[in-house]
Amino acid sequence: MHSQNRALRRDRTGTTSVEFALTILPLMMIIFASIEFGLAMRVKSTLQYATIQAARCAVVTPTICGTQEAVDAFAQTQMQEVMMGMVTFTFTAEACGRQVTGSMRFPVVAQSVMPLGLTLSAVACYPL
Repeated sequence: MHSQNRALRRDRTGTTSVEFALTILPLMMIIFASIEFGLAMRVKSTLQYATIQAARCAVVTPTICGTQEAVDAFAQTQMQEVMMGMVTFTFTAEACGRQVTGSMRFPVVAQSVMPLGLTLSAVACYPL
């Protein structure tokens, strides 16, 4: 009996497969989380750009962007086909000038980790 136990303890075949199986899941989670984070930052950057351009349009060309609907339509075109239609833009006249706020719920792939997704928002105010 003792000789079989010693032989099993010395046998190292298959340890690489076991180590690989234990490390691949955390490694893949880190890789996919990095991809998801990069995509969220791209969408956030595009949202900020669209918000700035819409606030500028409201001041510089009020004939095109004079109403809430016009500002929203213009900002949606500035989203560059990134999550278009999922963003809500609001347009207000503030002390700083014309303010546009954009917000959206970014859908996360790992719904079990973040079931509600991630809320992205951007605010831009263009002086009169």
